Amino acid sequence: MRFLRFALFQAYISSIQKNKKKALLIINIGIFLSIFAFSSATISFFIEKKISEIQSDLTFSQISLRETNNSISQMENELNSLQKRTNQEKIITDEKRFLDEFKIHNKLLSSKDYYGPFIYHNLKDAKKEIEDIQKLYGINVFDKNDPFYVDYLIPLLKDSWEKDEFDDFIEAIEELDFYTRQLLRINIDNYFYQKPLTINEIVDDINNEDLSSLNLTSNIFNDYESTIGSYQAMLKYYQAMLNVNKGFKGQGEEDVALYEKNILYYSNLERNIILITFIFQFSIFVIIQIFEINSVNFNLKKNK
Repeated sequence: MRFLRFALFQAYISSIQKNKKKALLIINIGIFLSIFAFSSATISFFIEKKISEIQSDLTFSQISLRETNNSISQMENELNSLQKRTNQEKIITDEKRFLDEFKIHNKLLSSKDYYGPFIYHNLKDAKKEIEDIQKLYGINVFDKNDPFYVDYLIPLLKDSWEKDEFDDFIEAIEELDFYTRQLLRINIDNYFYQKPLTINEIVDDINNEDLSSLNLTSNIFNDYESTIGSYQAMLKYYQAMLNVNKGFKGQGEEDVALYEKNILYYSNLERNIILITFIFQFSIFVIIQIFEINSVNFNLKKNK
């Protein structure tokens, strides 16, 4: 058995000696393909790693862009709803204050009866909203000195916005801060009826000109003005933040487009590098083949 294997090996060696050209060609092709495969795998590894990193950034940017679009949609709905409520309140109040100029209507509704519920519910809602936002996001958007504004948003906008737009934003958060503080100074207990009024208390309210009139300046009227002022400030703030989110949206769209462009660039780069590597290695392979074939021919002639 060993003799048979040795005989076959000798026959194989003899065959190689007789067909050196073909054997060298097969061996070199194998070497060429192995080197090319290794080179392609190395190139693909590094470029695909880079593409993978860009795809991760792209996915993150797409998610952020989707969240920004959702925020814009919600903010537009809130803005429209708040604008509608503000307009309705203005129309109704203007009508009531106009009728209040006539004595026949003057005693029908006191300022506390009309302004009180509006002040009470808005003050209660404002306190709840401040608490909810702080719990959810850890920031107080109603405070102009909150780190969210001072350390992040204001420096960011100052470097990227036009001066007029930036000044409008600063004015919006300052007004929101001012009217929120004015609103929170109101004592909510003054507008919470714990028990019905007695006949004497009702008569006193009617005879009290400051309480019976909707047009005279009083503490109740001032509290109402502060509440309405907070509405107007909130409208202005929503519009300013809507512009901020639209700016983030534009930047997000640019980032997504850039990442997609880079992915395409690196994909084409990978293909071109592999193609150039193939051409380069194939050229070397051809040159080596030429030299080896000439060398084999020379040795065969010499042996003859």
